[in-house]
Amino acid sequence: MSHKITLQVEIKNRQALLSTCKRLGYAIGTEGTHELYKATEEGLAVNLPGWKYPVVIKADGSIAFDNYKGAWGDISALNKLRQIYAAEVTKSEFLIQGLSVYEQINQDGSMTLTVETGG
Repeated sequence: MSHKITLQVEIKNRQALLSTCKRLGYAIGTEGTHELYKATEEGLAVNLPGWKYPVVIKADGSIAFDNYKGAWGDISALNKLRQIYAAEVTKSEFLIQGLSVYEQINQDGSMTLTVETGG
């Protein structure tokens, strides 16, 4: 049986974030106060390729960023971060339960995770 799930991602698992950034080749910056265009945000900076300002992962899991409607950074890089992060967290939770998880990136860019229950 197949189930389609849509996720709203809050980034709260630091280990999964680090794994995601390593996998995607995104640079993790420092924890602290970060300048966006006309604002400052507190949290962990992630430097996305081609972005003028970092995205800031705040303590509550929300993401602060300014890409000036795409002029200062392609939103697809942020969407990829959220997608892979969600997969990393999901896979780690299933692995804790002793289940096998297989990942497939589909032609349309969506992702399929298949979980084997072993029984």
